[in-house]
Amino acid sequence: MTESISVVQARKLVLLSQKLTHNNIEGRSIDATLAALEHLGYVQIDTISVVERAHHHTLWSRNSRYKKQELDELIILGKAFEYWSHAAAYLPMRDYRFSLPRKHAMKNGTLKHWYPRNDALIDHVLTRIKEEGSLMAKDFDYTLECYVPEVKRQYGYFSLPILWDGRLTARVDCKVNRVTGTLNIKHLVVEPWLTKIEAFAHAFRRELQGFMVFNQCQRLKVHRARPKFLKEILESMTELNPKIN
Repeated sequence: MTESISVVQARKLVLLSQKLTHNNIEGRSIDATLAALEHLGYVQIDTISVVERAHHHTLWSRNSRYKKQELDELIILGKAFEYWSHAAAYLPMRDYRFSLPRKHAMKNGTLKHWYPRNDALIDHVLTRIKEEGSLMAKDFDYTLECYVPEVKRQYGYFSLPILWDGRLTARVDCKVNRVTGTLNIKHLVVEPWLTKIEAFAHAFRRELQGFMVFNQCQRLKVHRARPKFLKEILESMTELNPKIN
């Protein structure tokens, strides 16, 4: 017998499986960070640093007390290690044994690359990119536009999706000025289907304070928003001085 679930139920399952529904976990912060890493299996290391780098972002989204030195601490404690997963990544030490067969194969020469090279597939993807531009994920029309020429960007260099009320409702392009401690919101865009825009704006305004602390910012500057009144709501918090830990 075939069972079915609603779209809302499916969405909740995805969020629960990603541990994105509750990030205020009791106990030590470093233990919560390790639990998140073990649950996810790995966290890809990222070099882009216009805001805190993505591997820190991933863990902070699941542990609101996360501090970026915790990854180094986990490695020192022998609880995590760096290795090439599908890309350079942090992995939980409990899974270290699963990396050994490939390491031995690379060492003795029986394996020269992570995956066999598929020239036909590479040509197909490159042809599509030339004809269609950057390829996008399904459902949430999201492209990481740092890989897109500036003149073709719609949302910004490092526009991040915003999860609110169980859905991806907006995207925001931010850049931190570390000299002045300023979080620059260069472009905030709400998805066109969202009707509770004012409620979203106030919820985002509250959460933004934690994001500023995470990025070690004391000031906020909003450059552009759609719709425009979002800029006014967010600018009302520019005088706040979040506590930096």
